[in-house]
Amino acid sequence: ASAEEIQASLYRGDLIYISGGNTFYLLQELKRKGADKLIQREIETGKPYIGESAGAMILAPNIEYVQLMNEIQAAPDLTSFAALDLIEKYPLPHYQCFPFVEIGETVLATYGGRLSLVPITNHQAIIVRGRELSIVTKE
Repeated sequence: ASAEEIQASLYRGDLIYISGGNTFYLLQELKRKGADKLIQREIETGKPYIGESAGAMILAPNIEYVQLMNEIQAAPDLTSFAALDLIEKYPLPHYQCFPFVEIGETVLATYGGRLSLVPITNHQAIIVRGRELSIVTKE
């Protein structure tokens, strides 16, 4: 999609939904089209955002911690780990869920002392309202 088509879709929609995949590739492509700035602007004006897996991780200040989970080679044109920086926390999806059980623990051990990681399972979601963050669990 062109930058103009992305902008029109973002403005027209009632919410923004970004799915999972390779976090580095996702961020690279959002930056390439300027969609990162458009999404930031829409969220800052109050538009609801739903991010699944990589779609959640790109809200963090940066995605350096994702190197242990995703192959950075998928995004050869990504020049910075700086992400959308819309939350102060660092989502860690798929925590304790196959096939990410071991890697989730490794990410937590490696970055947990430096970053405010928020591990969530596949049955949980992070809800952000303003500066408040909570975790909800599917029963």
